[in-house]
Amino acid sequence: MILATFSFALMNASVKYLSGFHVSQIILIRSFVSAIICLYGIKKLKLNPFGVNKKFLIIRGAFGFVALVLYFFTLHNISLASAVTLVYLAPIFTAIVGVFLLNERILPKQWIFFFMAFCGVGILYGFDFKAEPIWLITGILSAILAAVAYVAVRKVKETDHPYVVVFYFPLIAIPFSGVWSYFEWKTPNLKEWLILIAIGLFTQVGQYYMAKALQIERAEKMVALKYIGVIYALCFGYFLFDEVPSIYALLGIVLVAGGIILNIRVKHK
Repeated sequence: MILATFSFALMNASVKYLSGFHVSQIILIRSFVSAIICLYGIKKLKLNPFGVNKKFLIIRGAFGFVALVLYFFTLHNISLASAVTLVYLAPIFTAIVGVFLLNERILPKQWIFFFMAFCGVGILYGFDFKAEPIWLITGILSAILAAVAYVAVRKVKETDHPYVVVFYFPLIAIPFSGVWSYFEWKTPNLKEWLILIAIGLFTQVGQYYMAKALQIERAEKMVALKYIGVIYALCFGYFLFDEVPSIYALLGIVLVAGGIILNIRVKHK
């Protein structure tokens, strides 16, 4: 999961270079890259590309795609800091959804550790309380749908390979983003093509290892590691974009790291 989170952080840093491209075009190209890699792996391992537990595979792909679209809508209508903070509600919602769909009991102290990590994100990124309620609701809904997608991955742990799990995202995303991007298309130059392909590769690595991690370990412990992403983002911001962290940012990192470590160390009887 640490490798997955690192890959997603690289993807986010790459997206920052492509602010002039519409979200539908970025999703379409990254989905094509992901689909090609998945189909290669599926063919090599002689897997059924449509899997066994189709119900939860479709839920994983559809909810994941809609969650991403809603996140980008939120990103375009409220501050980056507020959007990122809302995204990090997903691990908390994953723990809640996991109680009902996976029967995975969450200990009371784990909620404290989740809250601790989320407060760290809040200190790092802040929050704009003047944002319009509709976009706050959209961001929260994105986090809820992402949580359902994470839990769906765990539901298919006994039946479907990570390649098949990941394949369902481009399977659903390509038709919708293809039509959407037709009206928003901007022809990339060589450098932009390379960055777009890199985004697809980073996404594929992140999605594959996230699926693998969720199939091995309890959902709430694995998604707690997603909070590491804020630390990666801070490092990339410093080295790539000359963004110097404040003392509050360092305090936020301590809370995030503490919440992650304490959550992972919890032992269930």
